[in-house]
Amino acid sequence: QLYGMICLDALMPDAFDDNDVEAMEFIRSNIQIVIANQLQYIEKAQLAMFDQLTGLYNRHYFHEHFEMIKNKALRYDEKFQLILFDIDDLKKINDQFGHSVGDQAILKITNHLQRNTRKSDIIARYGGDEFIGVYFGSNESDLNIKYESVVAELNREPIRVGLQDLALSFSYGIVEFPIDGTELDQLFETADHRMYANKTLKTQNKRG
Repeated sequence: QLYGMICLDALMPDAFDDNDVEAMEFIRSNIQIVIANQLQYIEKAQLAMFDQLTGLYNRHYFHEHFEMIKNKALRYDEKFQLILFDIDDLKKINDQFGHSVGDQAILKITNHLQRNTRKSDIIARYGGDEFIGVYFGSNESDLNIKYESVVAELNREPIRVGLQDLALSFSYGIVEFPIDGTELDQLFETADHRMYANKTLKTQNKRG
């Protein structure tokens, strides 16, 4: 890939000798090293911040960023919602259809979550089948309406696996900072309980 050119010109013919050529080769080599180091730094920074499959922030970056969000919210007496998402039956999908189909499921749900997350909010892939998000200027009722609508949309848009349509879904739990806690582990635990309650209710409704 071409990043740039250095041109050395002279009005006189045969103005450059071997020393000049050697000097330019030295400059060129050092510029190549600088560019290679910068590209390597960018790649490492990307790996440190982003999940490779989904392109979302990863767990490590979310933890770091949450501390800044928390400190700002405490300082200015602000509130926000935190949502824990869990893909329904991802293990069954992986076991029955293979991890490539599981990855398709993850990417499809990622796409729907991203489309319904504002730029001012933050969403990250927290684990294999878990996502976590921080939402500002909203409330539990509005978020419930939004993500129930997303689940319904996913059910209407199954992924095709051979001759079979595979409907996707996720469960979620919503908590509010600072009412439900001020530390991430507190909020996560409460959101986890609410998410599993949501998952259990959906399972019971299916059986009913």
